[in-house]
Amino acid sequence: AQTEFTVNQPINGDGATVHGVELALQADMTFLPGAWQNLGFAANLTLADGETTLFNEGQAFEVTPPGLSELAYNITVYYETDIWGVRLSHAYRDDFIAGEGESQNVVEGYDDTSFLDFKAFYNLSDALQLTVEGNNLTDERIRQFQDNRTQSYTTSGRNFIVGMSYKF
Repeated sequence: AQTEFTVNQPINGDGATVHGVELALQADMTFLPGAWQNLGFAANLTLADGETTLFNEGQAFEVTPPGLSELAYNITVYYETDIWGVRLSHAYRDDFIAGEGESQNVVEGYDDTSFLDFKAFYNLSDALQLTVEGNNLTDERIRQFQDNRTQSYTTSGRNFIVGMSYKF
């Protein structure tokens, strides 16, 4: 009697090409008058494009390399003194594929995401600091897909953290 079975194994591709640029800037506004000199910001921007070949059931498909978003950026605005400080950060990442899809799906990946976070501190003394954080303030959800179909939605909700630290 004959038994039919399937054998799967990874295939190394021919490589990938990626072209892009990353820009970063951080500035403390110490040149501003009065209390405004405690203001600052940090930002980075990544623009990238690439191409690689994925194989699915023996067929070759030209796709963006897994894990590569064409656009990603982070922006943080902060105000800090020796006693207290506050930060607001926004992180954006374009959609990207994670790799080859299951079965007859060509790719699997994730939609774009946009997260807004907040952090503040207050120094109660030279050694004791109180912190407050709020993560994912917009309650962003993450959509995972295979080809153009939704595979799953993940939500972590808004997270709030209150903490204290002590320096010995």
